Formats: sequence, C-alpha cells, structure tokens
Amino acid sequence: MPAGWPRRLAVATITIGLMMSVLSNSMTNLALPYIAQDLNITAESSIWIVNATQIALIISLLPVAALADIVGYRHVYRFGLVLFSLASIGCALAPSLPWLLAGRTFQGLGGAAIMAVQPALVRAIYPRSQLGRGLGFNTTVVATSLAAGPSVGALAELVEHRLASRPGPADDEAGMGADIERASPVDRIVAIEALLDRR
Repeated sequence: MPAGWPRRLAVATITIGLMMSVLSNSMTNLALPYIAQDLNITAESSIWIVNATQIALIISLLPVAALADIVGYRHVYRFGLVLFSLASIGCALAPSLPWLLAGRTFQGLGGAAIMAVQPALVRAIYPRSQLGRGLGFNTTVVATSLAAGPSVGALAELVEHRLASRPGPADDEAGMGADIERASPVDRIVAIEALLDRR
C-alpha cells in the first residue's frame, strides 16, 4: 500500500476495530455488578456475560482465519465490524440475560473476525521493511486497550450515573432520577434522551 493518507486511513480502520473488540471485553468486567443489578440476576449468572463472548471468540478464531484465506481478509474484516457493531446495539437494548448472552455471543463472533485477520491486514498495509513497526503498533493497541478498559468503563458508568441521577425541572417531585436507575436499558436511553431534550 502506498505511503501517505491511504496507509494512514487503513491503519486507523484496523486500529479502531481492534480497539472496539478489546475494550468491549475489558470494560464489561468492571460493569458486571451493575449489569447484574439492572437485570436482577445473581453474580454467578453475570459471569456468563463475559464467558459468552470469550468462548465464542476462542472457538471461532481459527475457523474464521481459515475462511478469510478463502474469501478474502477485507470481506471477513468488514463482516466482523458490522456483526460486532450490530451485536453491540443488541447488547445495549437487551431486556434480559438470555438476550444479552445472545448479543455477547455475536460480539465474540464479530471480534473473532476482526482479530483473526489483523496480522494479514497489517502485512498488506505495511511494506516489508516496516512490517515489524506495524506488528508492534498492533500489539501496542491491544495492550493499551486492555489497560484502558477498566478506566473507560468506569468513566462511562460515571457519566451514565450523573445523567441518570440529574432530575429535570418538572421531575424533582416525581423522582425521575431514581426511576431511571431502576429502569431497563431501553427505558434508560429514552429517559436520558428526554432529559437532554429539556435542557
């Protein structure tokens, strides 16, 4: 791939996909107690939220890599990004544990498609003389995303808590902030949008 903007955009694309996939797992570990509380499930059941993704990713990583050799790395990568994104939306809207587990399983499949073709895409993007730099950058992205996951998850939880606990002018007596805390994920999104529209 020629140097300049085409290479930079290609690197940015695979970096964003890899960061999404890795951050998803490391952020979820921090959020398990809150997810268990929202869905009214036990702590033991909430472990499957992480397990579903990791099992799906581990089982499908090698088959997806073999499929990418047949149909092409770009096709598999694009499919993985779309599947992961749609599964993430499904997880955000999941009303119960079975729906969340299904979404997390599809996230794992999408993550496997993203991760399985990363080395091949790096090899296609960087010239042979810079291949070590590309693989090193790829490894740095994974390590940084793993390390930043808990902090990003805590920040997201803090922002959600601040938005949810801030009552609107007409809701002070009704205690809408407390209602949002007990609401389902879909109700939370609708209520937060309503609060933001009033401002």
